[in-house]
Amino acid sequence: MPETLHFLVVDDETLDRMQVRRCLDRSDLTFALYEAADADEARSIYATRSFDCVLIDNGLPGVTGLEFLAELVDMSDRVPAIIMLSGAGSDMLAANAMKSGADDYLAKAALSPESLERAVRSAVKIAALRNNVERSETRRAADRDVLEKAEEIAGMGSWRIDRASGEVKWSAGMYAVLGLVPGDSAPSVDMLTDLMDSDTREAFLARRSHMLESGESFETEFQVLGKDNRKRFLYYVGRPVRDSRNRLVGANGIVQDITARRLSESALERTNRVEAIGALSGGIAHDFNNLLGIIQGNLDLIRRKAGDDATLIRRLDAAEKATRRGSDLTRKLLSVSRHEEGEGEPTDIAKLVDGLEDILSRSVTNRVRLQIYAQTDLWVADVVQGDLEDAIINLVINGRDAMPDGGEIYIEMANKTTDRFPSVGRRPGQSQDFVVLSVSDTGTGIPNHIRDRVLEPFFSTKEKSKGTGLGLSMVYAFAKRSGGDVNIYSEPGVGTTVQVYLPRSKSDAAGAYETAGPAQSCESLCGSEVVLFVDDEAELRDIGCAILEDHGYRVVTAVDVESARAALKVHEIDLLVTDVIMPGKHNGADLAREMCSREPRIPVVLSSGFSGNLTNKICGEANVDFIDKPYTAVDLLSAVRQALDIAGTVANEDDAAVRNLPAGRCGARVSDTAVEPTGRNRLIVNGDHP
Repeated sequence: MPETLHFLVVDDETLDRMQVRRCLDRSDLTFALYEAADADEARSIYATRSFDCVLIDNGLPGVTGLEFLAELVDMSDRVPAIIMLSGAGSDMLAANAMKSGADDYLAKAALSPESLERAVRSAVKIAALRNNVERSETRRAADRDVLEKAEEIAGMGSWRIDRASGEVKWSAGMYAVLGLVPGDSAPSVDMLTDLMDSDTREAFLARRSHMLESGESFETEFQVLGKDNRKRFLYYVGRPVRDSRNRLVGANGIVQDITARRLSESALERTNRVEAIGALSGGIAHDFNNLLGIIQGNLDLIRRKAGDDATLIRRLDAAEKATRRGSDLTRKLLSVSRHEEGEGEPTDIAKLVDGLEDILSRSVTNRVRLQIYAQTDLWVADVVQGDLEDAIINLVINGRDAMPDGGEIYIEMANKTTDRFPSVGRRPGQSQDFVVLSVSDTGTGIPNHIRDRVLEPFFSTKEKSKGTGLGLSMVYAFAKRSGGDVNIYSEPGVGTTVQVYLPRSKSDAAGAYETAGPAQSCESLCGSEVVLFVDDEAELRDIGCAILEDHGYRVVTAVDVESARAALKVHEIDLLVTDVIMPGKHNGADLAREMCSREPRIPVVLSSGFSGNLTNKICGEANVDFIDKPYTAVDLLSAVRQALDIAGTVANEDDAAVRNLPAGRCGARVSDTAVEPTGRNRLIVNGDHP
């Protein structure tokens, strides 16, 4: 107890306040006393200092002592000892006072130095204990918050189980890791094992039982399918718990979502496999070239002695033809196996593609339309021009072969700044400028089960007589040698887009870098409008929603066209963002057309892994903006902000026109990936090529 106790007595009767002071004077307490005649005066005094004990009369003017007592308890983090005073003793009043938060109750008629000192000492001790408990609870709550935040950041949850009762307890992170909703039901091992396949479940339960029986720890990794239909890779750790007498009383541990790590490892493994096969192929190709040289040399010698023997000459021609095919194959193998960057030179890719028009148009059938587009002010890239020409021809031929009944191929070139692909000399997370060459077709698409293998050398879905399986692997090797990368997006039955990222040349002029200015930040792209975000991929939907909400937008989500239509009946939205390809009878293009027809003032942003022009073909003539997948947060926010700003400008101009007020004319939007026809600004149609 403090050496000097600070008291506040609240009583409208002067004599009663004097009685309290006399009792304190005659007690053994060292004190400082402050007096208030009503609740308002007490509030003013209480706000200026801390008190160890407050004595409150029940009969205050304008408010009862019980009401002021409840107010006092609510207005302080550290509640002092509180003693309720009353003119006459009442068991009911005493009970109500204690229930409202008082530590003791005294009748004024029985007030004495001894009774007041006893009550004060007891109440101060009780208040000290109470405040210590509350501080401990506050610290524990803060610790729990820190733990939960750490679990959230690490994608982790913790658990424990009592061996005797079988009771299971989970942290909030466990529910998040498993895609479950806290509070739906009590945690149990079945809630976890129900997400596993049968083989995984049996093995897991056997090892868990062994841990609880023998006290041996165990760790494992497995895959589950969450209630949100998202596949997850989980890392599970179980540790036995023993009491002070070393008896096994239960177990605890963690479960961590390692999906991102496993996907990264899978991508790295795939890259290493491609490079390993390429290196092996390169070694074989070098030796094979020597053998071909010997064969070709001997054929030349034999031809000199063949004379006019027609049969022998015909056989020599066939052998030389096979030798040339072998030489072409080894050239491709060597291209795949080269890892060092080639001697690239600053290249205007649009001009290079324009020079390939004749070759490309003759490489496709009469039923295939070839269209070429290039962004205005396309950047320059350092590439080996011959390798780039081979890559373009390979991609166009692949597109042609994917459309046996005809279709369309789009070659597009655009500038793009992204941090998606690593590059030599660039720090992690630092953006880099690329020239993106996209080749898209409206063909059969790539089946999901083989999409991860299409970059492997010798892997091909074509008949053996129609391909070596080196086309895409050559394109991939070329992009890597150039310091870039390849991204493939495909939908079975719709088509395929192959994007080749080529780093922007540092020599395409310092002036362009100097005038470009810093990249737009997410903080400058905030808003408060309502966005309807439609995507059938739960992870993409969650990511898009999080990005927009973190920057002030209000987001309504939908998983398909039907649920989007239902949302539009309930919510007033300012912008629609929708994926193009979705399951069901209708797709995002249908939804965009409906929106443009019904609500022409509401802007639409389409997203797709296909190129912009191929998407426009799918969508018809819908007047919409476009963002290609995969997009960064800046990409999404820029598209949303720009679409909303332009829609607002157009709306303001329309209003101005109605009011006959002067207004500027809003020009057509020119996005960062706007493209225009290259070359002589014409459509290239096979069979109609001059």
